Amino acid sequence: MAETQECWHCLQFIGQEDFCGECGKIQPFAESPDYFRFLGYDRILNIDTQEMEQRYYKLSKQYHPDFYHKTGEDEKEIALSKAAYLTRAYKTLQDPFSRVDYLLELLGEKDDKNKNQVPPEILMEVSELHEKLDDFQHAADTEREDIVAELEENIRELKRRVKTLKDELCELLPQWDAETADVSCDTKPIIGRMQQILGVRSYLRTLIRTMRETISNGSN
Repeated sequence: MAETQECWHCLQFIGQEDFCGECGKIQPFAESPDYFRFLGYDRILNIDTQEMEQRYYKLSKQYHPDFYHKTGEDEKEIALSKAAYLTRAYKTLQDPFSRVDYLLELLGEKDDKNKNQVPPEILMEVSELHEKLDDFQHAADTEREDIVAELEENIRELKRRVKTLKDELCELLPQWDAETADVSCDTKPIIGRMQQILGVRSYLRTLIRTMRETISNGSN
């Protein structure tokens, strides 16, 4: 049951409302809602991001500091706090990767233990890339240009794989919504697949960053 709250200004009981119906003052959170609920969604994954943007701008107008420049410090702080929370919620739910990651965290299903482990399906390829990075670091300046060209192509290929992972994840979003709507469905397989995609993507992004840093440091 949601916590009952009273208005900080006039002390009327207002439940979970954003604004007091008696005095009209903006209210702090009685308890922080999850990002989905704050933006008016159930815990779904297949969200229309353009429609979410409209919700975001509508709420932004309610909390924008410009509307509170003539009010007391209490109202300014509450508005700023809610505006910051809204921005975090919107940024998190706009991106399908962070949206899934956040939902899994809410469900207690977030899996970080495999985040930096080499995905088995690309183990050999990653080993070859590390060998190439090692060759680059020990190569003479005259040899590095050709190695850099190869590494840049490898980075482009890794980025294409990250894009493919995004496509695969997006295909799972409506499936998740349909399965969770049916209480008889076992959601463990789809949770496992989403965890796997997030883990592989995290590793590939770390690998790309490492390659970029190695090239940059070697070129200085």
